[in-house]
Amino acid sequence: MNSVANISPSRSGRGFALSKLGAFFAPNSYLHTHFNFLLREINPALSLNALMAQVVAITPETADTHSYVIRPPRRWQGFTAGMHIPITVEINGVLTRRTYTISSSPEQYQRQGTITITVKRLSGGRLSSRLFKHLKIGQWLEIGEAIGEFTLDKAVSEKVLFLAAGSGITPFFSMLNSYLKISTSTQITLIYYSRRQDEFIFAQQLTKLAKAYSHFTLVPIFTDMEGRIDAIHLLQHCPDVAQRDVFVCGPEGFMARATTLLQQQGVAQRQIFQESFGHRLSPANLQTSTTTGEVSFSKSTVRIEGDGKKTILELAELAGLTPKYGCRSGICHECKCTKNSGQVVDYRNGKKSNLDAEEIQICVSIPHGVVEIAL
Repeated sequence: MNSVANISPSRSGRGFALSKLGAFFAPNSYLHTHFNFLLREINPALSLNALMAQVVAITPETADTHSYVIRPPRRWQGFTAGMHIPITVEINGVLTRRTYTISSSPEQYQRQGTITITVKRLSGGRLSSRLFKHLKIGQWLEIGEAIGEFTLDKAVSEKVLFLAAGSGITPFFSMLNSYLKISTSTQITLIYYSRRQDEFIFAQQLTKLAKAYSHFTLVPIFTDMEGRIDAIHLLQHCPDVAQRDVFVCGPEGFMARATTLLQQQGVAQRQIFQESFGHRLSPANLQTSTTTGEVSFSKSTVRIEGDGKKTILELAELAGLTPKYGCRSGICHECKCTKNSGQVVDYRNGKKSNLDAEEIQICVSIPHGVVEIAL
């Protein structure tokens, strides 16, 4: 028999050459990596491996809050008002990623090809401080696709209440600029808590919107004079709160108190929508193991004891591992790993996992007893 007949088409002639060429250009291959490096040197927006967005404008909103207008690459898929994106920046040789809500409207992206993120500098916040101090017009940021379910299409009532505190105003600013002009039948009240008048983010823009649209009511509350959110505020400024769908965004303590107050006023849980960004239940409400848990990382043969409070991601980092993560708050799903065995508790709701093998988000999972992770 002719030996040539035993050679498969993929190993002969043009097919073999294309197969070899494909191997050279395969993701993470030498040629792919080198070609990607050359493209990024020409124009970071051409990167094959990352979505790079250029900063085109920076606007101070308050003394510690800036808005950054960025231009994503054309292949970026867009967003719905209320969504957020991961931002990745290299700090001292370490890639640091955080999630920020898009504060501009989808219409801005459609008209101008730009989006805006509004970032408040936090005490001890590595990435927010880095952006505040060092980010300049013309520089590039690595972004991700927009994600999130904190969008106004979740509402079923024609009356909506927005409750915001601090930088929690950002998704609402996007929603208002997007929906007020196209949904005149929906009555929207925004109660916005900031510490002082000079910390009122988007003050002029929100005031202008309230004057322009009769179906939008703006209620700014300054906590240094009027105190934190309470039932009196709700009943005074939104007496029909029980008939409304309510969207809540802000610091953890604010959201927890707001939810309690809303339920006391007869607002059903199904009417409350939150943008939590990593809201944790208190340790007393977490049904974690009363004994010391242990996490075994099977691929790296590392073991570490848990304390009933730290997530598997935090324990992995303490053990010297560098697992992939994004938002660190259960939003982006980039930290998903396989749990081979054992049980974990989701710190956001206290829910226990199954004992069987399954995919989990290690950034929000606390080990309950002995757990094995394929990492």
